[in-house]
Amino acid sequence: MVEEVGFDEFFDGFSYLEDLDFSYTVGRRYRLAVVAGAGYAHHPPGRGDTFDFLHFGRIEIRNRIFFVRKHGLSVSKCRGAAFAKVVLTVLSPSILERRFRQRIAGNIVELALSC
Repeated sequence: MVEEVGFDEFFDGFSYLEDLDFSYTVGRRYRLAVVAGAGYAHHPPGRGDTFDFLHFGRIEIRNRIFFVRKHGLSVSKCRGAAFAKVVLTVLSPSILERRFRQRIAGNIVELALSC
């Protein structure tokens, strides 16, 4: 089944939401089940100060809109939800951290480009 569905080549490099896209695609073809005792290992790349939060903010929106378009969902609702997320982050104490400001800037750039 994994070979039949495969991962979408769009999600190369930093592949944010590739797991959602894969699961959603599988779920449209097969019945999914929850395995309570399942585990996983996630090995993210080192992020530290060198992680580009501006780029991540752009990828975050770009990949969401790609997913929504690919599966025939509402792009306008996706943009609205993304905008609401930006507003909530701006209003939260986390906005004081540089990385959150960079991420929000990336979100805004990509939202503007997606129109």
